[in-house]
This record gives sequence, structure tokens and C-alpha cells, in this order.
Amino acid sequence: RPPTELLMREKQEDAAEVAAAVITYCFCSGGMLVINKIAVSHTPSPALVTLCQFASCTVLVYGGKLTGLLRTDEFEWRKVKYFLIYVLSFSIGTWTNIKVLQDANVETVIVFRSCTPLAVCIFDHFIYRRAVPSARSCAALLLITAGAVAYIACDREFRVKGVRAYFWASVWWAVLV
Repeated sequence: RPPTELLMREKQEDAAEVAAAVITYCFCSGGMLVINKIAVSHTPSPALVTLCQFASCTVLVYGGKLTGLLRTDEFEWRKVKYFLIYVLSFSIGTWTNIKVLQDANVETVIVFRSCTPLAVCIFDHFIYRRAVPSARSCAALLLITAGAVAYIACDREFRVKGVRAYFWASVWWAVLV
């Protein structure tokens, strides 16, 4: 086969793998949102839901290590200490996400989550001196922002409670960004 045909085939296979990964991520992410909403609706404490999730992940990973299905590094404080800020941020982010689901609907979480790229690209530009997004990317970000504003304008909770309706969502968003 000619090299160009082989390269084209590899690119198509790579595109299919990326598409499959994106679709799988969307189903997992959306599914977890719905499952977490159901869990927090039947449990009075978001911390309990978060604790159960962390405990089940710990048992699964450690069980995988004990059975030889997973290979993990040993716990070494000199390595672990550098990840503490990440672990703390992740824990706070997970707890606030569950708290948002306790007080708001899944759509609110999706709207706030969809706005994170806007903040990230702004911070990337000013903190890391990265390039401003392209015109096409800016148009996409503006479209996402317009959708979020439209959602807020139509949200019954926002009309009833005002800004208080989005307190936990705002805290979660700030932690996420």
C-alpha cells in the first residue's frame, strides 16, 4: 500500500478511538451525575455520599492490587506529600459537587460545568501567558456563555431565590477552575 493510504487509515482509526473515548466519557459523566443526584436525594449528608465513593474506590484499587489485577506504587510519604494539595482540592470539589446536586438540579451542574473552559482560558492567558483562543474558539466560548445566561434567565429557582440559588454551584465552580 502507498504510505499516504496507510497514514489516512491510521488517522481514521485514531479519530474513531477519540470519538469512542469522548462518547464513553459523556455517558460515564452524565451517568454519575444522575446517580449522585439520586444518592444525595435519599441521603441527608453530601459528606456521606462522598465518603462512600472514596471508600469504594479505595477498596477497589487496593483489592485490584492484592489480586494482582492492578500494579500500584507503594505508599511513600516523600512522593505523596506533593499530591496533598491536589487530593484536598479534589475532595473539596467532589463534596461541593454533591452539595450542588443536593440543592439544585442536574441541568444547573451541567451549565456550570460547561462554563469552566471560559475561566480556564482566561486564567491560562493571564497566569501562564498562553495565547488568546482563536476567533473560532472565542465564538464557541461566547455561545456557551450565551447558553448559560439563557438558562439562568429561564431557571425558576433563580427567579425565586436569586443569586442564592447558585451559591453552592458557584463554590463548586471556583474549586473546579
